Amino acid sequence: MTARVALLVALLATQSAVAKDMNGKFGLGISQTFGGVSGFGFQYYFTRSLALDVDVGVSFASTPDGQSSTAFVGGLGIFYALVQHRTANLLIGLRGDFGVRSAPSDAPETTLADAVNRSTTPEETAFSGSVFQFNLEIPLVIEFFFSDSVSFHVAAGALLVFVPEQGAFLDAKGVAFESSSFILALGSGGFLGSAGVTFWF
Repeated sequence: MTARVALLVALLATQSAVAKDMNGKFGLGISQTFGGVSGFGFQYYFTRSLALDVDVGVSFASTPDGQSSTAFVGGLGIFYALVQHRTANLLIGLRGDFGVRSAPSDAPETTLADAVNRSTTPEETAFSGSVFQFNLEIPLVIEFFFSDSVSFHVAAGALLVFVPEQGAFLDAKGVAFESSSFILALGSGGFLGSAGVTFWF
């Protein structure tokens, strides 16, 4: 009996020594979600197995005729480490991806007479103002640690895409939008479609 207890204690001690303790760790890196957010990634483990994930990115574009567009994208999620080893972790999470884009209208100016006369109504495909898009994903993440300070990760999983009337602008990996207004995709992401690198403090 004493030998069995000693063996059990030894096994538990070995597992504790092998598993990487991420409690209190803060990570800064480059990431891309398969819901369409690319930019800087921030992670913080507030327990040994639970982590908060924040991703942000911004882009600016202009055309030769002076028109400009600004887009801000972000992601917010929470992750749980299903399996933790010394050099690798397996995590599952829930993350919301969102984007806001301001863009000028390509439609010609409309007068009151044009509004009455349907033959001169601007094209229905032209929109103005801000566009908002939201995606929801359930990622399964494999994270490999090159050292205690640097890790590389890839992800795949389930993705829900809510396409705005103006059209999608979040580049969801492996998803064809066409004229859809809602998409459910399984297995999105992949080896490079959601890859990222994190430096841990």
